[in-house]
Amino acid sequence: MAIDYWNLPPDARLRELIIAVRAGEAGHRDKNHEYADDIAAGRRN
Repeated sequence: MAIDYWNLPPDARLRELIIAVRAGEAGHRDKNHEYADDIAAGRRN
């Protein structure tokens, strides 16, 4: 299931999955910080 969701090769190992998940979560983290900075600056409601 994870191989399909993260578009990993069929022979992917747990290490590759963890790297993919961490990269995905880093993107969410960056976007959330961007929103928070915008709110703090009064650019979003």
